[in-house]
Amino acid sequence: FFAGIGGIRLGLELAGHRCVWSCEIDPFARAVYEHRFGRLPEGGDINAVQPDEIPDSDLWTGGAPCQDLSSAGKRAGLGRGTRSGLVWTWLDLLEAKGEEGPRYLLYENVPGLLTSKKGEAFRALLKKLDEKENRSEEEEEAYQIFKKQSGIAEKTLSKTCITFLREELFI
Repeated sequence: FFAGIGGIRLGLELAGHRCVWSCEIDPFARAVYEHRFGRLPEGGDINAVQPDEIPDSDLWTGGAPCQDLSSAGKRAGLGRGTRSGLVWTWLDLLEAKGEEGPRYLLYENVPGLLTSKKGEAFRALLKKLDEKENRSEEEEEAYQIFKKQSGIAEKTLSKTCITFLREELFI
């Protein structure tokens, strides 16, 4: 999701993973992606993607546009209708997939994700992910590391969420 020119895909493939589906709307990014990987992303506009189009996989990666979070942008936050707010569409697809959804999420964005709207944007994102009551021991361990490194005092996450900020790494 939000594949851009395929940077996350490339890194994961170099680590031995295989991409089964991708989504990108920007024509230039799609052209570079096709040149790099020999095929266009299967999805275009994330708003038009249907859950049944997405094959089963263990990991979903995404990084909604950063303009509304970046210190160089308007700092509008993650509101629906903003470019950065497309993360909610991604999470709506995750919810619609239910048990067929991935076990892991990797979400990448700028450090402004943590500070936009005085941290409300990131808290809202965590709250959405915080809907699962029971986690495996592995998920709990990953969450405790994430909580310690990020300083977030939430009690649960619905998926093991690896959040990569372009300047720091939180697990």
